Amino acid sequence: MSCVDEQAGRPPAGLVDPCVNFKGEIPQPMLDELENTGLPRRVTIEMAMAADGAPRPAFRYYQTSQTPSALASVAFEVSKDGAIENCRKLDTGEERWTVKLPALCSIVRGPYRPLADANGRPRRTSATFTVAFSTAR
Repeated sequence: MSCVDEQAGRPPAGLVDPCVNFKGEIPQPMLDELENTGLPRRVTIEMAMAADGAPRPAFRYYQTSQTPSALASVAFEVSKDGAIENCRKLDTGEERWTVKLPALCSIVRGPYRPLADANGRPRRTSATFTVAFSTAR
């Protein structure tokens, strides 16, 4: 397996890089659900984080050129000191086989740089993290 990183921006330091995280092996539950035929295929793993209600970027997951496989999301708060608190699963209705993988809260472990208030001081921030898995049609 090869992994290509096509980041639209620099990920937060506390976010696990999927190319490093999977170490060249796709987890078996993912292969099973992606209809592993043994043939080469492109698996797209998209991750996005949004803070304070900002919209997340558009995913290829929703494009007609992709076959959606699973979509999972969590919400959490970033404390003034950058710690993750109150991480909880959000119901997307499309989690499917991702329930067999490690919890997303373990991936967004932080620490993060919290957003600043009007005076430039760190402030508590709410955020969401979403991961989508799809294959090219």
